Amino acid sequence: DNNPEGGAVDWEQISINVESTMGPLQVTAPNGGETFDAGGIMTVTWNPRNSESMCTNAAIRLSTDGGATFPVTLASEVDYSTGTADVVLPASLTNTDEARIMVACDDYICFQWYDMSNTDFSLESNCFSPVTRLCDTEPGEYEFGEDALNFGLETITGVPALSVEGQVENTPPTMPPAVNDFNGNCTRIASISNAFDTLRFMVTESGSYRFDFETNGANFIKAYTIFDAATFDSGNACPSFIESNASFIGNFGFLPVITTELEACKEYLMASQITNADTRDIAITGITGPGDFVPIEYAQDYSTTFIAIDPVTDEIKFFDNNSDFRMLDAGEYNIYAASYKSGGPTPPADVDLNSWIGMTTEDLLSSGDCYRIGVNYKSITIISTCTVFDMTPTDQTMCDPISNTYSQTLTFKIDKGPGTGTVEINGQVFNVQPDSMEVTLTGLIADGNPVDLAIAFSDDISCNRILDDVFTAPENCCPVSVDLGDQVLVECEGNSIILDGGPDGAVYQWFRDGIELMDSERELTVTESGIYRVIVSDANGCAKPDEVEVQFNPLADILPAQDIEGCEGDVFTVAPVTTADSLAWYNNGVYLASGPELDITESGEYIIYAINEFGCERADTFQANFLEAPVVDFGDDQVLCEGDVLILDAGDPDNFYGWVKDGVQLSESSNMLEVTEDGTYIVVVVNANLCESIDQITVSFRELPEPDLGEDQMRCQGETYEIIANANGFDIEWYKDDVLIQGESGDTLIVSETGNYRTKVSAGDDCSIEDEIQVTFNESPIVDLGEDQLLCEGTIFQLDAGDNTNTHIWTQDGVDLMNNTNIQEATTNGNYIVVATNANDCSTSDSISLEFNPLPDIDLGPDQSLCADMIYTIQANTNGFDIEWYTNGVLQSGATEFELIANESGEYIARVYSGVDCFREDTVQITYNPLPDFDLGEDRSACEGETITIDAGTGGYDYEWYINGTLIQQGAMSTLDILEDAEIIVTAYTEFECTSSDTVNATFIQMPEISLEDDFEFCEGESITITASSNVSTLTWFHDGNELTG
Repeated sequence: DNNPEGGAVDWEQISINVESTMGPLQVTAPNGGETFDAGGIMTVTWNPRNSESMCTNAAIRLSTDGGATFPVTLASEVDYSTGTADVVLPASLTNTDEARIMVACDDYICFQWYDMSNTDFSLESNCFSPVTRLCDTEPGEYEFGEDALNFGLETITGVPALSVEGQVENTPPTMPPAVNDFNGNCTRIASISNAFDTLRFMVTESGSYRFDFETNGANFIKAYTIFDAATFDSGNACPSFIESNASFIGNFGFLPVITTELEACKEYLMASQITNADTRDIAITGITGPGDFVPIEYAQDYSTTFIAIDPVTDEIKFFDNNSDFRMLDAGEYNIYAASYKSGGPTPPADVDLNSWIGMTTEDLLSSGDCYRIGVNYKSITIISTCTVFDMTPTDQTMCDPISNTYSQTLTFKIDKGPGTGTVEINGQVFNVQPDSMEVTLTGLIADGNPVDLAIAFSDDISCNRILDDVFTAPENCCPVSVDLGDQVLVECEGNSIILDGGPDGAVYQWFRDGIELMDSERELTVTESGIYRVIVSDANGCAKPDEVEVQFNPLADILPAQDIEGCEGDVFTVAPVTTADSLAWYNNGVYLASGPELDITESGEYIIYAINEFGCERADTFQANFLEAPVVDFGDDQVLCEGDVLILDAGDPDNFYGWVKDGVQLSESSNMLEVTEDGTYIVVVVNANLCESIDQITVSFRELPEPDLGEDQMRCQGETYEIIANANGFDIEWYKDDVLIQGESGDTLIVSETGNYRTKVSAGDDCSIEDEIQVTFNESPIVDLGEDQLLCEGTIFQLDAGDNTNTHIWTQDGVDLMNNTNIQEATTNGNYIVVATNANDCSTSDSISLEFNPLPDIDLGPDQSLCADMIYTIQANTNGFDIEWYTNGVLQSGATEFELIANESGEYIARVYSGVDCFREDTVQITYNPLPDFDLGEDRSACEGETITIDAGTGGYDYEWYINGTLIQQGAMSTLDILEDAEIIVTAYTEFECTSSDTVNATFIQMPEISLEDDFEFCEGESITITASSNVSTLTWFHDGNELTG
């Protein structure tokens, strides 16, 4: 657990799955060597390394002791997957070179995984509170107020060390060496007295400790001795002797190690002593033992106190500089040592320990106080037999606007408390009543705040309690308006803030940090930081308070800059010594730049505004005056012809001149110098302002070469020709047709156009020589065989090389085609090249690649003659890739499959492709012949004995006649007589063997039977009934041939 104070043992069995592709988490910054300011922002970065799915929230913690503990949580619930977070370093952090960051997955309760900075980084702060630790960490249980709670705790102050380095100066103090004799007892070599240095230390655990030393080498300290610090006396060191690595038995002897028993929390002294004139360097290379070795740190201006923290709420409940906790309420607490700023120069400000009560450690961290809580603690439990409980506020009176007071009635109970004496509650005394009490607090000041109760019993202090926020006072009811403004008012030192107590007061009382001021006016002019409070009382004496914190932030310090006087062209870098965070630079009121320094090159009044972290600025002004400097400019270096003379003019003849040639001072002192020899000439010019200017020029006198551009040249278009002047080191100009070619000044010129080319070689304005050459570029043949082609098998592709007056050479894949004409027919794959040569003997070549794709095979089968009621699918048997279908010459859109349903008569063509535009076709003729067209009509009926004739028409077909499924007639006969009930089916055949059928039913009805009675005779006026006997139900009656109705 990385806790040097110790550990414990517990266990639980879990299963762990290790994912080889996830993690481990890696902190990438800060990772050691960086420096950050307390109160600033630090960017923390980490690499989850594919473990994002295993963690959501990260916590970022800070160690100031090299990773031994991580007591400060800088951020929590940080998105683990982002790998970065900006965190604020609290201003209260202590200066340290042993800071480290931990990034931990914070999703799980029972375990974490984390990574920390590889090495230490630095935190810079003006707070130097030392590290403290308790010697006594044994937990205990105590009764309230018992004397044992006056712990008298001891502490160890300092940072554990594993090695020690340093130097001993060969100056006083000195002492005779106290070392081992031959019996291992202390012996004092009184005859010598050597310089020594001491290191006071403690150890955290009792036991055997080993100290290793580097003693080999002339400069290393060889004698190390441990003494009891409480009794050490350099004049008589043996009584405090513990152990030494040195012995004296006639001569000095030295071991590289000390092993000795040491007690925890006892102060020891390690003396490192010179034993000869050369030894200087302290080198304790290793320290091991059951606990830590802690060099004691003595921190001036810092004190140690002891605080009690509620482990549940993390609140600071009590403090005492002597670790006396007899007045601490009953409860469970962790007791820590804490170092804090208690005196000396500021910042940082001295700490008010009273302000810590009620704060959590997180609150304290952000308070800005300079402190450091110790690395370990002592757990205690304070119990009390007396209990005050059921504290209940009941009646509360209204605020009296005359006195701004009210009364509050309370009821409460006491268990195992005193039955006698008095109880004092917030300064008001009441007689104790057994078990339960009711009291009324009177004359309480109304301020609207929660009220704490301090309860003290005269006869049993173990019952004493402080109860927080028992009730809330009414709001101040004085008829007075007072508002000092925001809770915190901030201004810069040197300015002032006017606090206004309002118009309603008859009396104004002003306080700063609790101390009453002499001012009694309504307004108070404030120029110092502090907590300012005003009590405004009206004519009746009713008072209302208000308070505000006023902060005057310091101005940035800046050491004044010196005025500048120089010459034009000089550069002065001004870098003020300042405590400012930023500097703003102005010249003659115009803003120039910001930054820690500025190069000054112009005259003017410069103002530097030094601005610190609070935005408070201090100005510094300085003058800069740049005097006029002489102007001298010889221009570019010169190359002249032999015998030329160059006059160098350095300007104003009233200045002072010094001339130098090739490092040798010349006698000339005027502004002019006549130059006739090679050399580098330097002039130093000083004017009446004593400002200096320097210029130089290199002059060369050269013999011009004889340029020879050679014979005139003829070339073909597309070629180039390089013209060489052979005049390196001289000025060269090139002309084409007497026009200067811009940008060409080299020894060679590459040309590609016909023209007269001339070169001019010079060494100065009056020294030059020329030569010229005619270069002619004859026309070359124009040949363009076009783009490469993808063709179809069987195609004859004609290649045309252009002008047929030229001579041509054709090759296919490197093989001469023995064709000298401009036309070449190609039918096979290959790379075709033609070289055309014209009458100027200029040649041009071109090439083309031809590829002939083979045609596909296709077969649609034979023509088809079909009947109209049939469906035929044409199958295209092919090795092609894509297919198109045409019907009677019309493209069938969307028909891209290798089969097609032919649903009408016509000519069908299939075109199949094997490449771009390469295809082969096949044709099939599809004929749909009509079916026979005839109709036997509706079903027929007749009376028995009659004949029904079925007629199939005159279509000219052959027929098959079926009666009740039996073929009874076939041939060209189109009629058939039917004499009895039957189903007649007729199938007709065309000449194309196409058939159709029809069916008709013939039904013969039985003849009815009827009989009448014999003839009747009867007289006129009589009637008779005639009865007809019949096998039918419907009869029609006639009389003398006329149908009777009704």
